[in-house]
Amino acid sequence: MRLVSILDFDGTIVYEDVFERLLDEFTKEDWRYYDYLVERGELSLEEAVNRQFQLISYAGIDRLLEASKKYLKMRSGFLDFADFCYENNIDLVIASAGLDFYIYYLLNSHDIKAICHCMHVLEEDGKLKLIAPDFDRSKFRNFKQAIVKEYINKGYSPIYIGDGFNDFWAAKEAWLVFAVENSVLEKKCADARLRFKSFKHFSEIKQLLLEILS
Repeated sequence: MRLVSILDFDGTIVYEDVFERLLDEFTKEDWRYYDYLVERGELSLEEAVNRQFQLISYAGIDRLLEASKKYLKMRSGFLDFADFCYENNIDLVIASAGLDFYIYYLLNSHDIKAICHCMHVLEEDGKLKLIAPDFDRSKFRNFKQAIVKEYINKGYSPIYIGDGFNDFWAAKEAWLVFAVENSVLEKKCADARLRFKSFKHFSEIKQLLLEILS
């Protein structure tokens, strides 16, 4: 069995939704309206994040990164879980609608080896531009779902770990699902009668994977 761990970042690897905290801090506009449109199916995840990012792009990467650092507290057990995946040849893949600069800051600060699919912030002609991961929009609800399906097609058994509304479509494709306790993903999985495990700490996920591998 070839396992791959595919994880959300905001609210999953770290306790806070860092992007949302930045939106709260740098704009007074109703950025949550775009999330509402995503839930109604009137806007894609990628389009919503791009519109939200434009509300704070004036602040610049350096200022946004500095502000994000206070929200980058890792969920208990994540470093040990990352080491466990590395030692057992389980690819660690991050599928996040968060911003690349704070995600890579955390990964590099702790020498975490992971493949990262997230929102790339590019500075062009003095302005910040957001580039989302590419995927076939005619087949998938969002890029997270597309990533899980891609690994399935390669012969992997994907483990999906997340907390939010936009993680549900990826969770539907996954072989094994872990939802943060009391999260939106937990509720959606329960309502859809999707098989999943709730968790608070990454040690719980590691323990179950140890049992599977043994």
